Amino acid sequence: MKPYYSDESVTIYHGDCRDILPSIGKVDLVLTDPPYGCNRQYGPEYDDSRAKYWDWFIPCFAQLRAAAPVLAMTHRQEAMKMLPDWDWVMCWHKPYGAMCRIGNSPVLPHWEPILLWGIHKLGTRRDVMPDVLSVNPEPSPQPGRKPMLKSKATCVNGEVTGHPLPKPIALFKRLAAGLSLPGEMVVDPFAGSGTTLVAAKALGRKAIGIEITERYCEIAANRCRQMVLL
Repeated sequence: MKPYYSDESVTIYHGDCRDILPSIGKVDLVLTDPPYGCNRQYGPEYDDSRAKYWDWFIPCFAQLRAAAPVLAMTHRQEAMKMLPDWDWVMCWHKPYGAMCRIGNSPVLPHWEPILLWGIHKLGTRRDVMPDVLSVNPEPSPQPGRKPMLKSKATCVNGEVTGHPLPKPIALFKRLAAGLSLPGEMVVDPFAGSGTTLVAAKALGRKAIGIEITERYCEIAANRCRQMVLL
């Protein structure tokens, strides 16, 4: 495979992770933020419709589990019912952010699950990582609301990108630091704007990113080139 981008720490592949993952071999940690199946507009390469989401993602999830002994991923609450055998669920607490109300109720959630598999393989001779991480989400355009920026871009820690839902570097740095060691290999099969890759590189890990949309590969590659450590 020819990488889209490569440096001393990060390699990015442009393509479908279901095709590429089997060829990269075992890594130490899969750390990712997959699409949630919420009808988000990511681009023509991917259909984020709710109706078909679990049909393709559950088989894909089996590939994620096979790629590394430890898997951590953000997702919506429904994933806690749909995905099997997780070891623990961490809480991504968003102090100043909230999603939509839960159905026909007054409940307004301020958290998302972070699902963990394989953590018992890590042992206890590491720094303690709490299972509640308080990090504000990155601002992003919401359906039916006026975009914050005229270009419909999103601000990521001061960087302007074209990704609709980037995750905060602070959150993924804490996850990568707690679930891997310096020099280990981290893979993100849904690399998006490159948050996992930037976080891993900043912490002295090696990282592989796979992304199906070329313009997001470009965003991730530019962020890794610039490597403004935050």
